[in-house]
Amino acid sequence: MDPSQKCSPEGARLLWTRRPRSPHGVVLLLNGGQEHSTVPTSWRQGSVLRMLPFAVTLGRRGRGDLAVALCRYAVRGWNEGASPVRDARWALGQVHSDYPGLPVALVGYSMGGRVALLLTGEGRARTLVTLAAWVTAEELAGDSHLMTRHAPRWHRRTADFVTESLAP
Repeated sequence: MDPSQKCSPEGARLLWTRRPRSPHGVVLLLNGGQEHSTVPTSWRQGSVLRMLPFAVTLGRRGRGDLAVALCRYAVRGWNEGASPVRDARWALGQVHSDYPGLPVALVGYSMGGRVALLLTGEGRARTLVTLAAWVTAEELAGDSHLMTRHAPRWHRRTADFVTESLAP
């Protein structure tokens, strides 16, 4: 297995896209999914790939001072929240283990936004960004749930907010 990846017993994966020596904060990206599905999640699925530009932009905007990881759930479905919430809790535990004491930002897209809201409610993160979550969220006129029409704007706004909120 790639040393930048970790795997949970249930099959969730954590991919570190940036691991600076002395970060001042950590970002955990949570991908979207489907309401009902037990199909294994793949790195090639759109909702997972959608998070990669956020990882890149966060790394650039954080000037190398943010560690960035992406949690890929074991299965695609919300399935009453059991799977993605369990997987994200595991990933967040890995983040806290690897970077104890550092502030954590959760950035969740679609189903990942819903997961991030639950985890933030447990007090396990300092910053929360939900993108096209299954709840009321900010909208950009003329864009869709995929957030592709104004993608660079979404990436910049997310990175600016997260880097500012995690600044030492």
